Amino acid sequence: MIVSFKFSSLVLLTTAASSWASSSAAYAPTRVACPDQPLLRVFTSANQTLDPREEEYIQARSRTLSAAWHSWIDAETLGYDLDSLGGEGGINFPIVGLGVSGGGYRSALYGAAVIAALDSRNETAAQAGTGGLLQVTSYLAGVSGGAWVVSSLILNSLPMVRDLVLGPEDSGTAGWLVDANVLVPASADFPSSGLNASNITDLNSAYLTDLLSGIAAKAEAGFNVSITDAWSRALSYHFFPGTNLQNFFGNSTHGAGILWSSIQDLAIFKSHGLPYPLLTAESIFANQTGLLRVPLGNPVYEFTPFEMGSWDPALSAFADIKFAGTRFQGGKPVDPDTCVNGFDQAGFIFGTSASLFNGIVNTTTGTISGLSDTPETEAALKALLGTLGSLSKGVIDVANWPNAFKGIKPGTYPDSDVDNLRLIDGESAEENLPLGPLLAKVRGLDVIVALDASGDNPNTTFPEGNSLYTTLNRTTTVLHGVSQPLPPLPPSPTDLVKLGLNLHPTFFGCYPTQSPPEFPLLLYFPNAPPVNGGAPVTNTPTLQLQYPTQNVSRFFDAAFTNAVSGFVPGALGADPLFGKCLQCAVIDRARFLSEPQVPRSEFCDKCFSQYCYTPGGSQAAPSAAARREDVGASVRGRYMYRPLP
Repeated sequence: MIVSFKFSSLVLLTTAASSWASSSAAYAPTRVACPDQPLLRVFTSANQTLDPREEEYIQARSRTLSAAWHSWIDAETLGYDLDSLGGEGGINFPIVGLGVSGGGYRSALYGAAVIAALDSRNETAAQAGTGGLLQVTSYLAGVSGGAWVVSSLILNSLPMVRDLVLGPEDSGTAGWLVDANVLVPASADFPSSGLNASNITDLNSAYLTDLLSGIAAKAEAGFNVSITDAWSRALSYHFFPGTNLQNFFGNSTHGAGILWSSIQDLAIFKSHGLPYPLLTAESIFANQTGLLRVPLGNPVYEFTPFEMGSWDPALSAFADIKFAGTRFQGGKPVDPDTCVNGFDQAGFIFGTSASLFNGIVNTTTGTISGLSDTPETEAALKALLGTLGSLSKGVIDVANWPNAFKGIKPGTYPDSDVDNLRLIDGESAEENLPLGPLLAKVRGLDVIVALDASGDNPNTTFPEGNSLYTTLNRTTTVLHGVSQPLPPLPPSPTDLVKLGLNLHPTFFGCYPTQSPPEFPLLLYFPNAPPVNGGAPVTNTPTLQLQYPTQNVSRFFDAAFTNAVSGFVPGALGADPLFGKCLQCAVIDRARFLSEPQVPRSEFCDKCFSQYCYTPGGSQAAPSAAARREDVGASVRGRYMYRPLP
């Protein structure tokens, strides 16, 4: 069915303020009096410091985790005395961070399923022994689609993950509403009744009008807007509290007004019950428009509940996230009496992390490469781009951020003289795992869990570890001195694939040569074909914007099963001891903090011989049996509107 949008009515939004929907005022930033305290902190790579509020949060959370460690780790089976390993007050327990890769809805769904497999509240995960890792995690990072699941989990106060995605059974709610296409939600596939040919067009027009109303309000308030704002508003319908089947096309703010800084006010955050969230985005300079790949030296920015900024030595500065829309010069507001609140819309931040439009937007034709592939989406995008062109004074295909760092470090920071930062999808430099923030030396993480749903292989859309090597390159060149090193990897992604390390969980960095270890332990969970040899269902297209609920259920179950199963060398099927081996890995760094150092147990030593990559080892054949890597789900039915067979 071809949807004909009422484009002329959308253009009128620029002047018809009185007709704006309820999201308008909530999305527009406001001017407020500036606070007395400094809003920027600037340092050097030699004196890296954490925001004191983050430092306090992590210390307080660490003090609460002793019970979670004792509840999860089966010390008797592992062969350890947990009280000795943890030390008095649990001060020796490792600091754990978890990162979720980019990859659109695929990575959001994969990240959600694996996090569920690491959650002690999930009975199946708890019985498998994997459930419990989430409860001892201190940091949770995301980029692009991974940022969607991290934001959704945090701003919904860490509910049961399957309920978050699919809605609690018999509740009448529908979780992320994945049946609704992100750009054209009203269709015969929308999971509610009453839609027909006569009202689908009107509902989709009303939907676009609501998206653009808030964006128009932001533009009228004096801020540059772009396609990222529309993308952010559309995604907010799916991942934030407040939108359901009943009000999807109704009068609701649909996530507008939910601020990233509002995480500070969540009761569960105040009680230190959440992993500390971190989102990342890449940047481009004014002379780099149209790039499809960003140079490694461009600053990577991160967003925390308190700050936004970069650890890159060229900048080494952070701004208070509550006032991120304020115009600064040399670390101070240009107008000392007027600052901006509300620019840090949570949707705009995770939309910035997933702003994949640089170089693929054609404003002449009103199309976006890879998204304008159906008559419905092409019509919607033409309407959006046409109206945005009249609203925007900024760059249309990036996320426009007022430059809080203008005038800072002009000798090293290339954007020191620009008014607006141009931020884009974190995968744009091929660093599709958000490991940078977790490797920041000042954070001192001991264990990093990497959930990789990248689509490295263009034929199968499964990961091949490419992002690990980009991060390796960046840490040894751009971030030397400010980042922990990655543990040893195979010489290249080709070698990683030859060893079959992209088919199952693999531990990197198991054999450090010093104490404390010279690198964190990296636990790599790649999206992979089913451990039982069945047909894959989790290798869906990155730009797929709609999933039938039954497909999501199958995807979730398949990723969950793989995550709790480990692998059996040379065979198909699950390793019943994988959960205990995962416990061995996560607790292992505590041995190095004990005095005297505790030797690795016999049980854990056997686990490490199976799951650890050993540099220079003689392993020449894949460590797991070959699995089906059908193109299957990735190309059958380009948008998977119909159920998998």
